[in-house]
Amino acid sequence: MYEIENGGIKVWKILLYVVLIIVTVLIYTFINKSEKQEKKSFNKNYPNEIVNGLKFDRIKIYEKKNNYYFTARVVNISDSSIEIEKVKVKLDDYSFNSYVGKSLKKNDYSMIFMETKNNLSDNKKVSFSIDN
Repeated sequence: MYEIENGGIKVWKILLYVVLIIVTVLIYTFINKSEKQEKKSFNKNYPNEIVNGLKFDRIKIYEKKNNYYFTARVVNISDSSIEIEKVKVKLDDYSFNSYVGKSLKKNDYSMIFMETKNNLSDNKKVSFSIDN
């Protein structure tokens, strides 16, 4: 008998490589999806508060990449401009000062931002006070 040499790639080898690539992609996708589902990010809104003619709204604490962020909007709801030195924000076990500008005109607003590595996910209450 004569042996015939085939210099090309056999079909079963191509199918084997395709199956291996598909299995690898599926495993990688499954592992990444499991990790994302395990880590739940923290995002909590708080009720509005009014202090000395200033309305604090859109109060939120959220977590992103192991950092915690606090945001709030300060709106002047009084009939005149309000002079502000600083706003003290008090959370359950954490407090900080924020400077929103020298004054806020009627219906004008400013934003408060804060970033920390401290875990704020257990925070229940937010309060504000104005220092002049």
